[in-house]
Amino acid sequence: MSRREKDQLHLARINFLNLIGQSNPSDAWKLFCLVTPNITEEQVDDQAETSSKLTLTTIPPDVVEMIVRTIDIESEKNVRLTAKYLKQIVDARDTMINRVHIHLCSQTVGIEVHEVTKEEPETYSFNVSVIPGVNHIDNAVKKFEEIISKPNTKINHLKIDWVRSEENRASYDELLKSLAVSLADFVEKVHVEELTIDVNAVEHLENLICSLKPDILKRLYVIGPPTCGNDKFDFSNIVILPQWKHLSAFTSSCCELICPIHHLYHISNLRIKMASTSPIDIVGYRDTLIVSQQRIDHEITISHDMENTKQMLEPYIDCSRLTTCRGYYIRSNEKRLTFELKHNKIIFSTMQFLM
Repeated sequence: MSRREKDQLHLARINFLNLIGQSNPSDAWKLFCLVTPNITEEQVDDQAETSSKLTLTTIPPDVVEMIVRTIDIESEKNVRLTAKYLKQIVDARDTMINRVHIHLCSQTVGIEVHEVTKEEPETYSFNVSVIPGVNHIDNAVKKFEEIISKPNTKINHLKIDWVRSEENRASYDELLKSLAVSLADFVEKVHVEELTIDVNAVEHLENLICSLKPDILKRLYVIGPPTCGNDKFDFSNIVILPQWKHLSAFTSSCCELICPIHHLYHISNLRIKMASTSPIDIVGYRDTLIVSQQRIDHEITISHDMENTKQMLEPYIDCSRLTTCRGYYIRSNEKRLTFELKHNKIIFSTMQFLM
């Protein structure tokens, strides 16, 4: 092996150490020694003083595992881990995006992209054009397609909203429809862990959620109009989607939902307004939360008869105050499940005390 090849191999292995440098120091060093014979501790210390972007903060753990799997530590095949090969693996890593924000404002659609590996966000602006055949919404959707078409794109937070006005309503509805149609054409569903979206019609939300990977979406925040008519925020179709089953947090502000409450049991963090027409089996709801071992923080805003609800929740250990009805149950794991009733709220929580 030439001196140049040895230098490349040395650099590749040092970079590999940087990849695992944030793991347990002892384990990292043992693994490094297995694949890097003849490299001294002094050489490692010298290289460690140089800056490198190849750290676990920028490269996902599965890529590190891929590198580890390619190294045969039981034979001399490990010498095949060259700088070029390591670069090929790293270049094929996931495209990690912290946040994508799509915002419609008057005559403009803006997109802001925060990639993990870049210090500054990238911004794109698409304005209404007087040129025939040029549509600013179509151009914005194409840019979003370009963003999510990068290899293994993973978005931590996708936010879609608008400046609310009657003037912008039609354009925003068109934007949501175009996004849903575009995403539906992708072979693979989009990796989004958290979705914040302002919607005027529940079908827009349903279509967008259908395009996301079911086992990835964990947090959903829905903003809607302050009033809703004709049952347009009936969540009955959304809560039976496979994406819904994996949610750990769901917040809905401004609009009231029509939703069978048994579809909310599995969600840890819940903040919603429910229409008075929504069926609530308060006893079944309570029993399921008692049996569950997970942490719960539920706040449901809904008109209800406090005395009737209180009776249905019995028996419980009472710790009421003058103006509120409060009590708790003891779960099988000896942890408390606390509830609090207000004239327009039902609250369940595993926190010991509710403020």
